[in-house]
Amino acid sequence: MTVSRNLYLALRALRHSTKPRTLWVDAICINQQSNRERSRQVSLMREIYGLVQKTIIWLGEETGESARAVEWISHLTSDNVAAGIVPWETVVRLCRHSWFTRIWVVQEFVVGKIVEYLIGTKFFEVEKLELAVRHLIDEGYIGFMSEGDFGIEETTRVLKMFQLKDRRRPLIISQLLANFHKRGVSVPHDKIYALLGLFTDLNLDANLPTSNYDKSFRDVFIEWAMYSLLNEKSLGILHSCEGPRSAPERPSWVPDWSIARTSVVSLREVYPGRSATRGTQSEFSISGGKLTVAGVFISSLERFHFHSMKSILDAAWNNFP
Repeated sequence: MTVSRNLYLALRALRHSTKPRTLWVDAICINQQSNRERSRQVSLMREIYGLVQKTIIWLGEETGESARAVEWISHLTSDNVAAGIVPWETVVRLCRHSWFTRIWVVQEFVVGKIVEYLIGTKFFEVEKLELAVRHLIDEGYIGFMSEGDFGIEETTRVLKMFQLKDRRRPLIISQLLANFHKRGVSVPHDKIYALLGLFTDLNLDANLPTSNYDKSFRDVFIEWAMYSLLNEKSLGILHSCEGPRSAPERPSWVPDWSIARTSVVSLREVYPGRSATRGTQSEFSISGGKLTVAGVFISSLERFHFHSMKSILDAAWNNFP
């Protein structure tokens, strides 16, 4: 069979010179041209990554720059993290690797028991990268006060995976889809299917819609929006409905996860334990593609005037005693 150059290099790097080695590679073990096989394999991905002895993440051939990053990361401990010169730009460039931008890698990273990165012939533990990234952020190497390229987006993307792996409390479906919807996919269906293996791990309802690549991604998004609303008994998923849409005919209450947009942070995340509704559940129904929500009429707004942040700050400054 024909494989990509990147996969060929990975197999060469992983091959033992004197003994057999058993590997499971999705690009080889799953027929990517068959929707039926891909649909069936999606439900098995969690089991596969959960049973393997080790998950190895290939980040390509070694370069002078990547060698410096690996050398520094490999020797990190919680005690010596602040010692020596910190090659923060090199670590940020490592975080820019295309592997970190894809959505399928989230599941293999989170579910795998032992996960290691491989660059060229050098391995390093994923925990060392987390230690490195957290150190760079905590010490101000990355952020609005740093010089040059900030690296905020790249390091935040990496930290989100570590936070999900370490998380004890379950994420609700709408949160999980919103957190990772910016990641790259080959088909829009995978914005959801690539995260399926995480739902069981996060103690969510096991009665999830099944994966089916023969469905249009429009129908898949509607199916999952309905499931999220009914499962969470909350309208939280509507946070993801703002902005442009690739298919205007899709119901307005169905997020378009195929378009990358700025995630809206729920106030419940900012102020945990506080709620204007005092924990009451939303009352709504879905029929004929229409979402009907029960509400309470309080008052009407006759006029609205927008004050810019500058005008608010100016007024506050002028009134300062």
